[in-house]
Amino acid sequence: MKVTGKVLDVRKNEKSFSCCVHGIKKQKQGSYARNSNFHGSNGTYRMGYPEVHRTLNLVVKVRNYKHQFIDVRESFLRVNNRKKVTEKVLNLLANHIKNKSIEVDVISDGNTILLDESVLKL
Repeated sequence: MKVTGKVLDVRKNEKSFSCCVHGIKKQKQGSYARNSNFHGSNGTYRMGYPEVHRTLNLVVKVRNYKHQFIDVRESFLRVNNRKKVTEKVLNLLANHIKNKSIEVDVISDGNTILLDESVLKL
């Protein structure tokens, strides 16, 4: 069902996740300390590098629905032929789309909202 929604905000989020091992006995700590894939000391070590999960969310208000967060990061990067979202580009997008009415497609479950990627073009 096609409806009109209003973009209230544009938010960029980054979360990093690490796998930690703890409780390493003193006699085994030397092998962890010498290995460059493990960082830490005193029996607690981080394995590898942290994974980073990045999102670029549009906060859209659609009548008769609560505020919806739509992750548009991949679509935005593809449409604008970019590799990353900088603060400058984020501000350009916010100025371009914030407080504008856009047409969205609400899927029958009421929790899924799709939008035309062309609104993300700078």
